[in-house]
Amino acid sequence: MVRRHVRDVEIGSSNLPSPKTKIKMFKKLETGFNNFLKSKYLFWVILVLIFVIARLATWFYPFDSDHWIFWYIGKTILHGGIPYLSAWDHKPPLIFYFNSLLNLFFDGNLAWQRAFLTLLALIDILLFYKLAQIFSRRFYQENAEKVARIGLIFYVIFRNLSQFTSSGNNTENIGLIFLLLMFLGFFWYLEKKNYWLLFLSGLSLSILFFLKGNFLLLSLPIFVELIIQNYKNIKNFLIRFAIFLLPLILQAILWLWYFKAHNAVHDFLVASFFFSSSYAKSAWLGKVSSNQLLFLAILAPLILPLLPFLYKFLKDIKRILKDQFYRFLFTLTLASIFFAFAIGSFYAYYFLILIPTFSLLIIYGAKIFLNLSKLKNLIIILVLILGMAFSWLIL
Repeated sequence: MVRRHVRDVEIGSSNLPSPKTKIKMFKKLETGFNNFLKSKYLFWVILVLIFVIARLATWFYPFDSDHWIFWYIGKTILHGGIPYLSAWDHKPPLIFYFNSLLNLFFDGNLAWQRAFLTLLALIDILLFYKLAQIFSRRFYQENAEKVARIGLIFYVIFRNLSQFTSSGNNTENIGLIFLLLMFLGFFWYLEKKNYWLLFLSGLSLSILFFLKGNFLLLSLPIFVELIIQNYKNIKNFLIRFAIFLLPLILQAILWLWYFKAHNAVHDFLVASFFFSSSYAKSAWLGKVSSNQLLFLAILAPLILPLLPFLYKFLKDIKRILKDQFYRFLFTLTLASIFFAFAIGSFYAYYFLILIPTFSLLIIYGAKIFLNLSKLKNLIIILVLILGMAFSWLIL
């Protein structure tokens, strides 16, 4: 009986794949994935399907309070109302004027509004793809396009899940376009040395700031790079900072003039900036929501799978002195972490504006995707895929 049992074990174990067979299986998987990333049409067809599946809940999102408030104030402005006097919410004015345009062109038709907001999402996806190509060419010369597409997949999924988009009509959704334009404008300026491109970057910053004041934190990498590149030449330092900050200064003057003309400067400053500061303090004290653990659980499928990529990124910290792109991403990551904790409340849609940062970290660690013959890499990728799946299920 003992001999027979041993023989059965031996026969059963012989059915398991040998190490060589496993290597071949992993190599086939790696080859198939690489062919998918290189494909001329299949990749884009699959990406469109991913976009549609991820975006479904956003298209059918209820007419929530933020959307309704922004839309109502926008309609009030169209009829001659003044923000913070005729109707009030604690946001800088640009989101209300954006909703004035929604009212002007689409009136109360929610379907057309959602279609237009979808178009805006497609625009920022295209802009992120351009940014991804810039970073991937720096970090991966041979596989740059494949790496950019890996980051793009991650971006498209999380950028469109409804827990991050809400109804699609808020400062974070609109802000993504100008955040990406700010970064792209700066990198185009570095490449072409054209001051108009630096001005474009600064114009995007000014729009971000008057969508939501704390978005200013995400411009930190540009300020750092401008200082490092120009601190030895005071004239260049002053000129380039002046060009970059000029749009912000001009827009601030414009809003102060407008609200002073309506005797509402104090109302403007309180609603746009001071109230938000008090809101963050109240959030940290637990006075805004008692469900912080629930919100953290919603964020967990996004944040936890990113930790191996963050670890890999930080392991190369020595590059910060020599590699401008690494330094830019390092500073952006620090700013994003500070941004995430400074808001005080962990509503998922606050984190939408950070999806580009997370996606660039994926791009930096994309070597994991290009070497699927290692079990450790497969586990990291599987955890990331499971995070995407759980995020979709809880949207």
